[in-house]
Amino acid sequence: MAKQHRTLEHRDPLKLSSHPLNRAIYGDKPSKELVDSIRAVGILTPIYITADNVIISGHLRQKAAVEAKLNSVPVLVQDLPPLHVEESVIIANIQREKTVEQRTREFEQLVRIRRVRTSAQVARTEAATATGISERSARRAAPVVAVIDSLLAAGKVEDAAQLSSDLEKSITSTAVKTNVAENPIESFEPVFSQVHEFLSLVKALGLIIGRITRIRGEATGYLDVPE
Repeated sequence: MAKQHRTLEHRDPLKLSSHPLNRAIYGDKPSKELVDSIRAVGILTPIYITADNVIISGHLRQKAAVEAKLNSVPVLVQDLPPLHVEESVIIANIQREKTVEQRTREFEQLVRIRRVRTSAQVARTEAATATGISERSARRAAPVVAVIDSLLAAGKVEDAAQLSSDLEKSITSTAVKTNVAENPIESFEPVFSQVHEFLSLVKALGLIIGRITRIRGEATGYLDVPE
């Protein structure tokens, strides 16, 4: 991992831009309480950004500062690799209250990011721990989230919102209602992996037994050769 360099500065909040991953996963607006607080006392916790003014952490604070018409906000400029920036965007939101849809999006993105440095299974386990949604639940919810994206792309905002609300109540029933299902191959991937390991072990044992039998036959001057 590259060394992290942080520089405290002050910048115009209008010149800061949201990270695409934050818009894709969260895309929410600051509360009136946050806007009023920032208008009264300013931003107490610096906004973390990249050198080119892309926000890593502090998206809601930046939006609230714009609404409060602040001319300058404290920022910490960080020098991070792109994937580390993406992971930091998600980790910065880990403690906040989120919907099932948002947790599912977090899960999928963390798996994508962490598969670069570890196995698929480890990436899924880590993502489940970080996001608070189980691997099985994320697999069931993912196709529903894809339907939500399709509805949004078609301009059916109300239908997308309703589906997201249904997902919050029950992942399984919403998946059934929308006629989508988790990827069966992906669902059994851990089982396939274990079966593969077992068969490999059986094959190895067979080779060892065959070798032992051959050695014993040679030692006794008799080699059992099949007809």
